[in-house]
Amino acid sequence: MKKHCKRRVRSVMSYTDLLGTIYQADQRAADPSDNVAVMTGFYAALDQLRAGECHPDGLMRLMEMNVTLAYSADLIVQRGTPETKALGHRVGQVSMKAAPALQALSERFANTRRIVARAEELQALRDVANTLDAVTQALTRGELLTVMRKAADVVEEATAEQRRKEAA
Repeated sequence: MKKHCKRRVRSVMSYTDLLGTIYQADQRAADPSDNVAVMTGFYAALDQLRAGECHPDGLMRLMEMNVTLAYSADLIVQRGTPETKALGHRVGQVSMKAAPALQALSERFANTRRIVARAEELQALRDVANTLDAVTQALTRGELLTVMRKAADVVEEATAEQRRKEAA
């Protein structure tokens, strides 16, 4: 008779995943300083773009800002009341309106190695920043950190995929 030994497979959770799990469970209202910290980087990237001094890392921050807004809109819709659903859809439209502007900035950078925005593109990104600034104040700390983390992951994956395509 053979003994069947089952090996215990221990899943290792990274420090970032652990913090993410803790933050997701945090239902406290976001501290105003959290909102300032979040928006400072986004507004700095927007100011760099306006001044014609934006670099690829600033463009990534602007993309993260837009994806964060899109995920925030989804959260607002999921809250389930007719008012929050309508608000979430309006917030989502701001994000969708900015997506072509970010695409144009990325394509322009690929062609010219410069990140320069047209007036309507800059306005679409300002609308995203202003809407995100208002929306993040309505999220819990856990929700805010979760949507930001998801947005950063999405932008990083998309950027890595683009690099792979360019290298091929």
